[in-house]
Amino acid sequence: MTHNFTSLMYVNLGDKKAQSVDGMAFAMMNDPDKVKNWQQVTGGALGVWRNPFSWVKDNSAIAKSFAVEFDTYHNGNDFDGLLPNDGPDRGHVAYNFPGQDSAYQRLPSRLYALNHLQLQKPQNGDYLSNGTWHPFRVKWDSLKKQLTYQFDDYAPVTVAIDPATVFGTNQVYWGFTGSTGDYSELNQVVFSEIPGLNSIDSPVTMTDLEKTTPTVSLTNNQAMQTSQLYVGRTVHYSITPTNLVDCKFNPNFWTNLSA
Repeated sequence: MTHNFTSLMYVNLGDKKAQSVDGMAFAMMNDPDKVKNWQQVTGGALGVWRNPFSWVKDNSAIAKSFAVEFDTYHNGNDFDGLLPNDGPDRGHVAYNFPGQDSAYQRLPSRLYALNHLQLQKPQNGDYLSNGTWHPFRVKWDSLKKQLTYQFDDYAPVTVAIDPATVFGTNQVYWGFTGSTGDYSELNQVVFSEIPGLNSIDSPVTMTDLEKTTPTVSLTNNQAMQTSQLYVGRTVHYSITPTNLVDCKFNPNFWTNLSA
């Protein structure tokens, strides 16, 4: 997270409309227990949030994380108990930090409810679970330490995130979680633009033009200590990239090469 990046995904939350449960969440995290299985939490927690039915504070949420939820089901008077009562809930989008106490609030029933930050809902009577592929774009500004996301045609949301404070690191795991309850839905994600893939295959052929020397072929980061090239010689480079994924992420990639 020391570099700027953008990513584009398409999210499909099925087509069950009012019968859909429970949704998905986009998450970035550095939980120390990276292989933990969060299945013990209820469907409404979407695989990221704290167990709303725990009598005491527990460690069921993903620690050191940030999450944007695409929630297709209203969990009544418990996990969604703080949502405004402004008509039928057809799903909602919101964010918070699953591992932080500030993300939750105790209800009189002693259950936990989620604080939905930057709450957004479908308009014109539509549902999140409407069979549509919804674009979801994420943009990170490393200088300002701000993450901006936009779901479908909703207004962009900008969140201040200090990686050192939230994640404890500048490198995070990221992806999607999901869960179901008594009902279910078909959750799908397509990754359209993924930043930072170090998958360029660029074999390099180097030839000493001043002396009859065997051609030296190098692949990617292969060391040059044993090659028969000498300081001061005129050398011909031939680079043949076969996968330019990273150039889309960083248009200055080739200008930053050094030899």
